Amino acid sequence: MSRIESIFHLTFSEDEIAYIALYLANAIEKYKNSSNAKLKIAIICGTGKILSSIIESRLRRYFSGAIESVDNLSLKEFEVTDTNDYDLFVTTIPTQISDKIFYFDISNFEQNFKDLKKTISSKQQKLQLFNLFSIKTFPSKLTKNQLIEDLSDELLQKGYVTETFSQDVLNRELISNTILDNIVAIPHPINHSVKKSIISVAIIPKGINWNQTPIKFVFLLAIRPEDIKSLEYIYEKLLDFTTSKALQEDLLKNRNLESLNRIFNS
Repeated sequence: MSRIESIFHLTFSEDEIAYIALYLANAIEKYKNSSNAKLKIAIICGTGKILSSIIESRLRRYFSGAIESVDNLSLKEFEVTDTNDYDLFVTTIPTQISDKIFYFDISNFEQNFKDLKKTISSKQQKLQLFNLFSIKTFPSKLTKNQLIEDLSDELLQKGYVTETFSQDVLNRELISNTILDNIVAIPHPINHSVKKSIISVAIIPKGINWNQTPIKFVFLLAIRPEDIKSLEYIYEKLLDFTTSKALQEDLLKNRNLESLNRIFNS
């Protein structure tokens, strides 16, 4: 923690150090079986329903908490299916029609299933990111406090935080700087006023004055205490973002969740 304070010129209280220690304890495991991160999977098999049923049975057995639905499709049905309807296609037929395709070679069933497990974990992690973030673009005319209040009000209206959240964040800002490497501001509440965890991202292309520093990126951290252990991966990627001009330019150019997905899965 002293290294972080030295590098980013931040000062943390003992309570905040304890908070951050929990915050970084484990890498996104708690979200693994979250109902908000379940996958829609389609199995495509050209040899009848028996093999696809075997694969489906194995998927449901090992990934019951990670799967929202499993559909069995014929090749003809797949050809007329909108790939956006599913998160992953498992097929025993070699094809590269979509980047969502996982080719399952039945001649090496167990090894392929291990590879499929890795693919599902990766897909699930990406889906979790989409559920964890919101993103919004702002003009540069706003003040820091106005930006915090705007983001907080939106989270309040959507049921993510309590009515005290905005003031809790502003009170935290009075204690010490929350800017990482003069690139990203990471405001967060001093008290526990979050109902459902989310990271609200603000993009200010022309910059905003944040404690006398021009900032273009704000990541408002609204994290429940019970979710603190799940975000080491997110935090590490956020630190990577502060040192990557390419990632910063990508987010400025493509201000959407897809761009965030590239940042946190690069």
